Amino acid sequence: MHTIKPVPATGPQSASAPGAANAEDVLGRATDLLWRHGYRAISVDQLVRGTGLNRHTLYTRYGSKLGLLRAALERYVAETVTRIEQAFAHPGTPRERLLHLLSLRRPEVGDPFWARMLRRGCFGFRTLAEMREEHPELEPIVGRIAATLRARMTELVREGQRSGDFRSDRPAADLAEVLVAGFVAPLLLPASEDHARALLAVVA
Repeated sequence: MHTIKPVPATGPQSASAPGAANAEDVLGRATDLLWRHGYRAISVDQLVRGTGLNRHTLYTRYGSKLGLLRAALERYVAETVTRIEQAFAHPGTPRERLLHLLSLRRPEVGDPFWARMLRRGCFGFRTLAEMREEHPELEPIVGRIAATLRARMTELVREGQRSGDFRSDRPAADLAEVLVAGFVAPLLLPASEDHARALLAVVA
């Protein structure tokens, strides 16, 4: 079991731009803007207005519009990885922990972080889909999300196999791969009770 420090909930950002925004405020606002509009559709002027930076500070601190995107992406991925670790550290049996994980993909989820991801999709995956061909260097950053999901899911399945919660006639990594795909799927299609039951049937 992993000991994870809580991460404050991430909700919608204030509509007013700060006068002297600190780095965290800037990256939070930049993430929100880039998540809503996409990298190519948003201008530097819009980012300047929305983050409270001036052009000089933006280029001095981040080097370019792409540098700001990369910094925002790094921050988002770090928070997402921590949230995933927290979800897998939920108390209970392997089956109960898997059910908790799947509940984070239900429309009624109360946590603002997961609820926003359901509404908008994953910022990391969306950015990579838009930018992969032109900027393949972003792929390893976003890849940390999938790598964490696969590693923790494989650990959970192995634990469930040892306890008798999950089937043991298939390699844990194979079962985990199916569960990871199922966890990501509601970002494209709404999840339902049938979705959770179907995934449980894979490992039962």
